Amino acid sequence: MRLRLVLGLVVLTLAACSDGDRRDSPPTPAPPAVSSPADDIDVPRGPLLPAPDPTEAVDPPERRVPAYLHVVTASAGAASPAPQPAAGPAPVGGPSRQADSEVLGPTQRFLAQTQPDAMVVALPVHNEPGVRQLLERLAPRLRSGDIVIVVSGNNNHTLDIPWLNAQAERIQAALANVRLVAMTAGLGNVQQLAPQLSPLFTGIVYDYEPNYPNEPSFTWDFGATMDHVRALRTAVESRGLTAIALPTGRPLLQRSLEPHGWDYGALTQAGGVAFVQTQTYCKKGLPAFEQALDRLRDQHIAGGEWLPQVTVAPNQPNGVSIQQGEACAQAIRARGLPGLMLWWSPAYVGEADEFLRRLGR
Repeated sequence: MRLRLVLGLVVLTLAACSDGDRRDSPPTPAPPAVSSPADDIDVPRGPLLPAPDPTEAVDPPERRVPAYLHVVTASAGAASPAPQPAAGPAPVGGPSRQADSEVLGPTQRFLAQTQPDAMVVALPVHNEPGVRQLLERLAPRLRSGDIVIVVSGNNNHTLDIPWLNAQAERIQAALANVRLVAMTAGLGNVQQLAPQLSPLFTGIVYDYEPNYPNEPSFTWDFGATMDHVRALRTAVESRGLTAIALPTGRPLLQRSLEPHGWDYGALTQAGGVAFVQTQTYCKKGLPAFEQALDRLRDQHIAGGEWLPQVTVAPNQPNGVSIQQGEACAQAIRARGLPGLMLWWSPAYVGEADEFLRRLGR
């Protein structure tokens, strides 16, 4: 009996020591998460489509900063009324979207399609090879209501207004039914350009992104950004033209930029029309691209005309193959959006031509 009692005490003592070890020992720390600035996007990477043929021609660098793609369709005719936003505080950076529209006057149906189930395509050209390839190769793919963007003074290039006006005459002579808009960077260039632009142009695109000398006023601060696009609209609409902002798309899904509170719907209402640089998300894969599109659509619940951007130039940092671009275009088509801005390169005119053909051109 005494032996059994002693053995029982020994067992209890060992059990108590064991529990104490588990309580007092610090837990093994988990290894710290490693994150790369390039992957600072709050979505998983999706599978990319097959890589382009490495023998394809190489295009000179086009942009260092992420941007966007976007294609959309909507029936022609009267637009259905936009849902009204719920009551709440004004967006970060200034007055409400409605207030911006009331003060400056909204741009009505700039992106309206001229045919049922047609997409508006906005196609930039920025040099002589681009204009030549547009007229010789891509012109048959363009339709009434499409937009040709003639670029000068973006990035670190000098604004050349006579060149812009000369190209407008060339393009209009060959493509009488497309609309022409000029594109530049920096409010100084916008204000210089607006009073000297050929009457063949219907609008001015304001390239707004970081790391370029021609946009010294760029800031991640959304309040200041809203002031810049309002200044754009004042300068452009005072000349009877449509104001179009071309903002970086990085704040859409980049976690480090979330504290700045960018609202692209408010930006569109303040600026008139927006072409949002979204091509980096198409490059990352469909999950990222679809999330970017859905966030843009949600932020435009109160209305506003906008297009995303796609870059079909497979050797570029944000460029994609024809197949990948087509997959992103299908995602946009499914969301009922009105069109796309297609960034391309004269060295990749074959890819641009095939991409437009797959859009039904």
